[in-house]
Amino acid sequence: MDELQKLLQDTKDLSPKARRELLLPRLSRGDISRIFHLLLAGKEQRAFLRLLCDLAPQKEMQEIIQHNIELHPEAFPRLLQSEDPKVRKTCAQLLGRVCPDAFAPHLLHALAAEKTDFVRPSILLALGNARHAEGVREALRAFVIPEGDEKQVKEQQLALQKALSSLSSLEKPALPLAGACKGKILYLSCPNARVTALEMQELGFSPSAPDHPRGYLSLQGVPSLERLFEARTFFDAGFFFGKFDSLSSAVEAVSSHKLVGEVESLYGRSDLTYRVETICDFEPMGQKERKATAEAIAVNLGTSSRLQNSPSAYSLEIRLIVSQKYVYVLLVPACGELDARFTYRAQAISASIHPAVAASCVYFCKSYLKEKAHVLDCFCGSGTMLFERARYPYRSLTGADISHPALKAARANERLARTGAHFLIKNAVTPFEKRYDEVICNMPFGLRVSSHGENRRLYMDFLDNLARTLAPGGTAFLFTHEKKLIAGLLKNKYRLLERKTFAAGGLYPSMFIVQRISDN
Repeated sequence: MDELQKLLQDTKDLSPKARRELLLPRLSRGDISRIFHLLLAGKEQRAFLRLLCDLAPQKEMQEIIQHNIELHPEAFPRLLQSEDPKVRKTCAQLLGRVCPDAFAPHLLHALAAEKTDFVRPSILLALGNARHAEGVREALRAFVIPEGDEKQVKEQQLALQKALSSLSSLEKPALPLAGACKGKILYLSCPNARVTALEMQELGFSPSAPDHPRGYLSLQGVPSLERLFEARTFFDAGFFFGKFDSLSSAVEAVSSHKLVGEVESLYGRSDLTYRVETICDFEPMGQKERKATAEAIAVNLGTSSRLQNSPSAYSLEIRLIVSQKYVYVLLVPACGELDARFTYRAQAISASIHPAVAASCVYFCKSYLKEKAHVLDCFCGSGTMLFERARYPYRSLTGADISHPALKAARANERLARTGAHFLIKNAVTPFEKRYDEVICNMPFGLRVSSHGENRRLYMDFLDNLARTLAPGGTAFLFTHEKKLIAGLLKNKYRLLERKTFAAGGLYPSMFIVQRISDN
């Protein structure tokens, strides 16, 4: 037996990843040429094509494989017409991973000629990678999946939707019509709905009755989305579509012509890309159940409308929020340039606070802010909390952090924010050269940053240093999920003026507003 054929035999039961890791160190450029020679000679075509598919994700190997395909351009259209359906299927997968644009015409021809149901999904997905080939998207939009076994038809529908999603990712999302808000109820997803309600009232809006899921605020009479985005204390906004007694009835309603009509009323068209997101607001929901819900909606809308399932690039999110009593359905537009609230945020780090959370925290603190304050953020990260503080009057802004990458991100953001903030590399537990009227910070917490034990020592040392850092009469605004820890450490040295909890990335940290007891 040929050595390469023996290698295939020995690794045939491994997963693609395990086989790739085992074979990569053992295969040379000459071995790849030898594989192509055997493949094109008709030897072990299924196995060799599968091997090339498994190796293709590795960049250097992909370049070698592409070079060999280019040396034999006439051979692969023939493999797409092989009598063996598994050869056709795997050949399509290989071309889709390595050189889909160059072989797009042949893949389209293969799709039109294919009679075997299980082969078509691979051809469709390969065409979805041909993002720079002319006519592919139009051809896929016009493609009609033949009738057949229900399971096979569903797999082809999902593959077609994924392909169209990939081809749509270069397009800018469509925006709702200028008058889309008229007569509609909007639900706002909020870090803290009560804080957002106060901001909305200040802006002249009237929050509706509290018939909404946890973490949301409902509004009516909003003149436009542009006007809505004058507020900063919410994540996003969705148009209320309906409230249902069960998830199954919500899925049925979302899959109906009523939803298509609602989309047309918001956008003036229905040939839009969308994604489905299912959220349970009282207990975790498994990925399997969320995926099944999204697939059921995608299959139904794919056969009854021009809406295209496109999870990676979409104009509209269909959001199902499962509460203990009802399932709420929202149509959440991808607002793009309409939402220009946080355009200063060019860079972030893994522990960065969401700007809407920072904005909500600062709005909650605003009655304690001083117009001529020297402000310090001594865990500044990429600067988000400090930039939101800059929306209110101040004298100076200083950010400090021990991380060079964090400060690099903060300085890049400052070039857009133009607040006059300056940043320095500095440990928050060592003395600062001057005192500050306000110290505002998103303190380290969570597994991405440190352990509870490490935080205990850090918090103790930081609060000791904070007493030396605050100017007489100064105020500290401390945001953390280590609520029990910091509440205990604040006793005797600091007076707690106010506290509020916010939703942030699946956690519920609190903002503590404190002053030194000796200053009161």
